[in-house]
Amino acid sequence: TADPKALTRLAGSGAWSLGKDVLDLKGLDIQLDDSRLTGSLGLNGFDKPMTRFDLRIDQLDLDRYLAPATAGGATAGQDQNKNKDKAAAAAGDDIPVETLRGMRLDGRIGIGKLVFAKTHLTDVSATVRADGGRPAPSRRRRPAAAPRSQARARRQRRCPPKSSGSNHGSPA
Repeated sequence: TADPKALTRLAGSGAWSLGKDVLDLKGLDIQLDDSRLTGSLGLNGFDKPMTRFDLRIDQLDLDRYLAPATAGGATAGQDQNKNKDKAAAAAGDDIPVETLRGMRLDGRIGIGKLVFAKTHLTDVSATVRADGGRPAPSRRRRPAAAPRSQARARRQRRCPPKSSGSNHGSPA
């Protein structure tokens, strides 16, 4: 890794339960170096598992975990990746679409502060839903609210202007 102190501290706690077709990890609180991960993770059905997760990471500096830079300025991992990319292109390797199609996922992940390629991001979040190549059902039971500007415009159209009770000579 680029940081010799990376991957040196790990601690954690949480509760787990295992049933016939269910594994649940709840109350996860894992500390890796300077990052803290909290949340829950579960598998429903072991033959074709549905993975459910709700995870939050307070801060994550991915640059710490990259391979150290070589003399030419590129990281050793980048040099290896260039060679792998050439080999993959020659072999005709593609993204493993069939593997991805088979995945069943339903979850959210949030990162408070993220550093990647010297770029600093805050409040990063992602929701992932996949159901074996079929559109996964949404958790929402009601339609999403309209953006505020649209809702405000509708409200103004529906409500007549308030009357002060006196005309003061202005036309009605």
